[in-house]
Amino acid sequence: MEEVGLEIENIDYVTSMVYIRPDKIPCLIVSLFADAKSEKVNLCNALTEYAWVNLEEAKNYDLIEGIYDELVILDKKLKGEKKIWVGENLD
Repeated sequence: MEEVGLEIENIDYVTSMVYIRPDKIPCLIVSLFADAKSEKVNLCNALTEYAWVNLEEAKNYDLIEGIYDELVILDKKLKGEKKIWVGENLD
């Protein structure tokens, strides 16, 4: 809601990861997905553009490290495929 103005529902878990930032602070990232109640996007001032893309099209974007892997996990989850474990090849 804060960044794109979307109201959501049916929130569910995708995956999580832990990493150490360059300044040595540990971070826990929890990735969730949800259904948007509408497709009307209202970007905050810090953002300039957005796109709705499928998994294949996402490869054409300069994504934050690890985000594409999370999209693959979500795609498999939505298709009802097996769980993905650490170390498994995601492609």
